[in-house]
Amino acid sequence: MARKRAKANKTVYTRVETKKPPIDKKRALIIFVCIFLGAVILAGSITGIAIAIRNAGYLISDGGVGINEGVANYLVSYYKTSYMKFRSESGVMSVEDTTEFWSSVIYNDLNGQKYTYGDDLKNYITLSIRSLVASNKLFNTYSKLTAEDRQKINDGIAEILEYRAHGSIAQFNENTAIYGYDYKDFRDATELLYKAGVVETRICGVDGAGLKASTDKDVTDYLSLYYARYSHVNLIFVRTEDTFELDAEGNRVRDENNNDKLRPLTDSEKAERQRRIEALDACLAGINSGEVAPERFFELMADYDEGDTTTHNTGYYFYSGSAYTKEFSEVFEDVVENAEFIYEGECAKVKVDFGVCYIYKYAAAENGYKNADEHGFFEDFYKLAAAEFFSDLVEERRELVKVKPKWDTVDVLSIPYGEGKYVVGFGQ
Repeated sequence: MARKRAKANKTVYTRVETKKPPIDKKRALIIFVCIFLGAVILAGSITGIAIAIRNAGYLISDGGVGINEGVANYLVSYYKTSYMKFRSESGVMSVEDTTEFWSSVIYNDLNGQKYTYGDDLKNYITLSIRSLVASNKLFNTYSKLTAEDRQKINDGIAEILEYRAHGSIAQFNENTAIYGYDYKDFRDATELLYKAGVVETRICGVDGAGLKASTDKDVTDYLSLYYARYSHVNLIFVRTEDTFELDAEGNRVRDENNNDKLRPLTDSEKAERQRRIEALDACLAGINSGEVAPERFFELMADYDEGDTTTHNTGYYFYSGSAYTKEFSEVFEDVVENAEFIYEGECAKVKVDFGVCYIYKYAAAENGYKNADEHGFFEDFYKLAAAEFFSDLVEERRELVKVKPKWDTVDVLSIPYGEGKYVVGFGQ
């Protein structure tokens, strides 16, 4: 039977971060070597003395990558804007950059300590900047800015300078003094944001193409583990009020909009549908108790299913992040939810608008994600896998990012949110 998940009512950003098992460094390197074609590792190195001098001025850093106070102020304004947008879109009322809002309480912990939106903002910004620094460290390790990259960055910066300050750096600095950063800080922060925006593609390829192309065992093992998240099921739909109009060859008749035509069931057909339901109920109960072989489900599917018969040989593959699953859920949300929560070898029954649906979950086909299918179950498989891999890579690297005590002196509440005025949009 379906098992319900508890859903959190609120999202908060605390300093306590859940740690995942670390990514195998050998695997990460192999993936990079296999898929990052044409990459050039940075030639030369900065001396330890130079790094030490640079790091001395950083508030948050990781091995030569870091942010000074001016860049920090820019990023506070940048992430403050995204935080306020996120909170507004999540339904929080009266999100404003005011003392009253930031001091309002989200919750009280077990010790009675108040946790405010201001606390949450500081933790959100800290986490975001640590992730930014980690992403830039990965970029510098596995890639470097090309001439094209630098042109994009320079063009974007020039556009903002022209639009916001009529091309005058002095005017720009006057405009941004209220935020605590200047033109150079803006340039440095923009480069950090650009690198963070492209590093996943540099490591994993466009939409995970690098992962797809790799034949290395560590890569294929990783993809197999990701594939295991998909729920493989077959479905039997029984319509209880209407059915499809069929032509002389038994094919469904389409209307002028290419939709299947329906007609009401007769009384005898309704009675026959009830017999189908009784047989399927018995099959479901028997499979779940171990008294009926799963093959019985497929026998009844061949005789009774009024859904998409083209899936009988392949079944359906559902994963909450996939585009196919999201689209299917728009019509059959309960079907997908039950398919994801029952165990392999189990059945479930779900009511749908036009009748009932029976679900049987079973083992996925070996390497099924590699096979092209007409339904698009795995159309975005490699893209999703790459995003997950890269996210884990950033999270692991983030643990090495150093946050200096001086960071705590940055008053994120007093720095105005930027409203996106001084942000370069690269369309990444």
